[in-house]
Amino acid sequence: MCLGGPREPAWPSGTHDLSDAEFIAAMDRLTLPKDDFRHYDHIRLAWILLRQSDGGDGMNVDAASDRMALSIQRFAHQHGARGKYHDTITRAYMRFVAAHVRLTPHADDFGEFAAANPQLFDRTLPLIYYSESLLMSVAARAAWVEPDLKPLPAITDRSGA
Repeated sequence: MCLGGPREPAWPSGTHDLSDAEFIAAMDRLTLPKDDFRHYDHIRLAWILLRQSDGGDGMNVDAASDRMALSIQRFAHQHGARGKYHDTITRAYMRFVAAHVRLTPHADDFGEFAAANPQLFDRTLPLIYYSESLLMSVAARAAWVEPDLKPLPAITDRSGA
């Protein structure tokens, strides 16, 4: 995931015509065009993966985050943009989305979830928790780093995190 200015929760790319299953398949098969995977689609993918990780006993945020990281890394590699992947931003947004899934459990449709949680589409959201210098560091890009300004929203997954 990447930083930039706030964005309204609208379909800014081509994934709006894909079902959740088609979207996942396109990511898994690396057939989704590069221009069809923007911030909104990152949030949608996070929402799908988190919901898929719920085996009836709660979301497995760690497993969903690992799957998200791998999916984005493969996508970036496929499109010649390996250097664009940012591990801390990806995993922080997974936590943001997980916290909001818990706050809006009734949202069974991504459009409904997006409308109920517009703050997730503000690309500067991580800067509430991280200083820019830490977030833009080589270490944060390569691997998870804890926030230095304030703790991320509390979530509880099956691993107890």
